Amino acid sequence: MQVVMVPLDRILPPKSPMRDEEDPVAFGELVADVRGRGILQALTVTPEGDLFRTVAGDRRRRAAAAAGLLEVPCRVETMTELQQLETMVVENLLRSDPPPLKAGEVFARMVEEHGLTVEEVGHRVSKSPAYVATRLRALRLPDDVRTALRDGRVNLTVALELGRCLSDADREFLLYHAVAGGATADLVRRWVVERNTWRETAGLEKPVSAAPLPAVVTAPPTVVCEWHRGAVALESTIGIRVCGECYNFLKQLRDTLDREDAGKGGGDGHPPA
Repeated sequence: MQVVMVPLDRILPPKSPMRDEEDPVAFGELVADVRGRGILQALTVTPEGDLFRTVAGDRRRRAAAAAGLLEVPCRVETMTELQQLETMVVENLLRSDPPPLKAGEVFARMVEEHGLTVEEVGHRVSKSPAYVATRLRALRLPDDVRTALRDGRVNLTVALELGRCLSDADREFLLYHAVAGGATADLVRRWVVERNTWRETAGLEKPVSAAPLPAVVTAPPTVVCEWHRGAVALESTIGIRVCGECYNFLKQLRDTLDREDAGKGGGDGHPPA
């Protein structure tokens, strides 16, 4: 396919960018390289009226603009919207795994707007149906878990396990400790199974979440105590019923935090009596 030079001001960004966050250091290095050597790999664009829509190479397009280039090399190919989505996903997968939620959003468009099945989406982007399905499931996770996943505080498998919690209070509690202790998906799975089993066998009703604090108030996060239904500091709820393995993990986490506090002059390194 022939490569032509296209003015940057005639190239639109992609409709569904696959990456929200940009590493400023890495992007700065790319801008410096583009400023010195230009764009070495052509962008893929598709005509859209009198303009062109970026399909692959949006990061290069933005780096070229930041470097002060006026035009960039492009492969111009007429594509349907579905073909644009497929090409964009495949191009991103060849470089590195895109963020799960961004991939899920694109897969959802392929399913909802273009009538594809999960299996058909997987075939078109050369991924298994399970890969597609897990990223679609991530879109349905509770807000707090999705935020932690988007921010990189938990990975996809941990997020999906937390999504299995029957209780909002349990999920908030386990999410807090999964982030604080860097828990594995296997450990979180056991936590969730135990909490769900205990809640079902005890016949407990789903507790009401604690009322959120006003944005202007700085205070530790709270949950509702399962026994007296009052709001309590999250860290004070360590005493949930856990297996021996989980208890040892939480004890080690507490000891680690105590040592960090002692090193910062924030305490004597011992838990309160």
